[in-house]
Amino acid sequence: MRDLKSRGVGIIFVTHFLDQVYEVCDRITVLRDGQLVGEYEIESLPRVQLVSKMLGKELDDMADIKNDAPEFKAADNEVVYEAEELCSSEGIKPFDFSIRKGEVNGFTGLLGSGRSECVRAIFGADKVTGGTVKVEGRTVKINKPIDAMKNGIAYLPEDRKRDGIIGDLSVRDNIILALQVKKGFFKPFSKAEAIKFAEEYIKLLDIKTASVDTPIKSLSGGNQQKVILGRWLLTHPKYLILDEPTRGIDVGTKVDIQKLVLKLASEGMSITFISSETDEMLRTCSRLLVMRDRKLVGVLEGSELTQNTIMNTIAGGEQ
Repeated sequence: MRDLKSRGVGIIFVTHFLDQVYEVCDRITVLRDGQLVGEYEIESLPRVQLVSKMLGKELDDMADIKNDAPEFKAADNEVVYEAEELCSSEGIKPFDFSIRKGEVNGFTGLLGSGRSECVRAIFGADKVTGGTVKVEGRTVKINKPIDAMKNGIAYLPEDRKRDGIIGDLSVRDNIILALQVKKGFFKPFSKAEAIKFAEEYIKLLDIKTASVDTPIKSLSGGNQQKVILGRWLLTHPKYLILDEPTRGIDVGTKVDIQKLVLKLASEGMSITFISSETDEMLRTCSRLLVMRDRKLVGVLEGSELTQNTIMNTIAGGEQ
């Protein structure tokens, strides 16, 4: 790219990696939610300011945002899941990770930072290429999702349309799917059992649907998300991973899901919560693992859980 530039070639470079931007670019154009935020000379835009423009939060506004997350009470609880030097085929650098019973933690970073790839490695959704894993102190192998499920781990994926719902199947069949996989397809639930399970979680999560037989593709995005959440709660997991559970849904449902996360944690479930909205992460998480360029670059907790600290860590500590 530098050689082409020296020969007078103009280059448009699109990347998620900030280090690359600052190494090769002269100007930066920032887009957010399909809208132009602005165009800036590279010398006049420090990294932390770039991050704030990408996230839609000005630094002056962040000092006034209250951290509403409840006091962390899981510090003395047993470790439910622990990984050392875990890495995957998706370029995730080896990282250490653990979560205790009743804890809500999260991976944060810009889109493309590797936060989703980390939890996909934990669940075995991407090929694990190294590292050791313990569940409740036992060393286990999690090479594929069924291994994770059998060890009490559940995963709500980032893209519900592509990886979550099966659009032509009913709400009932979508809800029972994960539990049926654990049980085995050669031991199907009776229709009465399936209806009972579906009705239980439709009521619990206040899912708006005409009936258990309604195709899930007919539901709103928020109700589809609740169905997938119900699918995993039906397996009674010890450790629940939620990747962008509130993306593209209405504000009311967002609040419902955040409240449910804190309620489940108070009942002893361990939860990893990922959101592009930093405010959401601060409301729900007691510890944040910061990703940049597919590498774990910081762990924040306690008084460090502020918008400014998160942004500075994402940006590489530069002001």
